This record gives sequence, C-alpha cells and structure tokens, in this order.
Amino acid sequence: MAQVDSIREMFFEKGMSYAEIARTTGHDVKTVKKYIAMDDFNELPLA
Repeated sequence: MAQVDSIREMFFEKGMSYAEIARTTGHDVKTVKKYIAMDDFNELPLA
C-alpha cells in the first residue's frame, strides 16, 4: 500500500509523468496508470 501511496503522490503532488514514475519505481507504465486511476483501494491484491 505504501508503494501505491508513493506513486499517487508522485503523480498528483509532484506532477511526474507515468513514464517518469515507472522509471523511478521500476513498475511497468500500465501498473502506474492502474494505481493512479484506482478509486477503490480494496481492489488491491494482497501480496
């Protein structure tokens, strides 16, 4: 959950692009987009 919060902070507060966030975190761009678009965090799979 901390990674999702971090990704959303990078996008909404720091204004980073999907590609910049993907490079910084090591996640795929599709994953970054999914986490940013997500409204209901209960949908997250438990690792």
